[in-house]
Amino acid sequence: MFAKKQPTNPLVIELLLPLLNITKNSGNAAAALSNKASSLIRSRFTKPKDLPLNFSAQAGKEVLEGIHDLARKSYSGEFTALCSICSVFVARAMDANNSDKEVVEVYSKTLEEYMTHKATQLHATFLNDYFKRHAIRAWPLHSTLVKFLNPGKAINIYRQTVAYELLAQLAPQLPTISKTHQKEVEALIPGAIEAFYATLQSAKEDEGWKADKLKDFLKPMLAFARATKVMGHEWDLERLDKDIEGTNDTRLGGLKSVTSMLAQLRAVIAKGGKGEIKATKGDKAAKGEKSGKGDKSSKTKGEAKVNGTTKKSKKRSNGEMTEDVEMAEPTTNDLPPVIAPPKKRKESSDSEPSKTKKAKTPKA
Repeated sequence: MFAKKQPTNPLVIELLLPLLNITKNSGNAAAALSNKASSLIRSRFTKPKDLPLNFSAQAGKEVLEGIHDLARKSYSGEFTALCSICSVFVARAMDANNSDKEVVEVYSKTLEEYMTHKATQLHATFLNDYFKRHAIRAWPLHSTLVKFLNPGKAINIYRQTVAYELLAQLAPQLPTISKTHQKEVEALIPGAIEAFYATLQSAKEDEGWKADKLKDFLKPMLAFARATKVMGHEWDLERLDKDIEGTNDTRLGGLKSVTSMLAQLRAVIAKGGKGEIKATKGDKAAKGEKSGKGDKSSKTKGEAKVNGTTKKSKKRSNGEMTEDVEMAEPTTNDLPPVIAPPKKRKESSDSEPSKTKKAKTPKA
């Protein structure tokens, strides 16, 4: 009730940790209370219209750190989702209160720990949600993220593929981000491409790179390649072709799904990606519609002009045929009037007796 009546009250953020602890520590006996707390978190903090205001950066940072600590000890995906909702809510409120630096510090520490500590129970969705829902706010984390794109930097191959997934969440926003951070974006693109080539070379030799993990690595690179092509960045096709051809002589050559995705990546880089192709088709369709409408309107105008000329010629000639009228097609107005034959009076039928007969019939 308090969060509903006073959504901008700074004390609202103080409710989040107690609610999360209720959902985590409630056993079977308090399942109803746990469900009610979970429902409250989802309904009030997922897409809030108003955010808490006028709280200190330190107070917000402490709450955000507490949420991240609970997420690191998450026992299920459901609890991780609740932690993610609360974390994004506090991060948005802190950004609105000009405390974005503290948000970057907390998320950067969590990202670093996830990539380097195997014992952490943090789920990848916790980080993925923030990058997906607030890619522009997550942009400052790119300096921490980019180093884990290279082989051997993350604790294992799976965590490395997560780094590429987070990069793919940033990719669609790179053209917008480059307007205010052009130098940083221009430095990120070649760094990510070099990490891609290094990872592809490592995958040829490391048997830990199974087909599913290779897909998780190549799919984000497709999104990244499309974004860089939109920005006008040119890839080295000769180097890419050389690396792709080299995979045919390795164990990757027998994985059809992998070779297919590499071919898609090559096509995106060479042609500009699916987005550009769709735009071209749309432009052609738009041009076709415009030309069709123009032809229709011009034809209508032409017909009106001919009819107008005929009428003017008829008035001007007082019924005498002129050259303009002879060239025009005959219309119904030019034909002699048709005189309809006189209508015959219908005789009354047995089923519909006339009023006269009824009037003449004597009453019994």
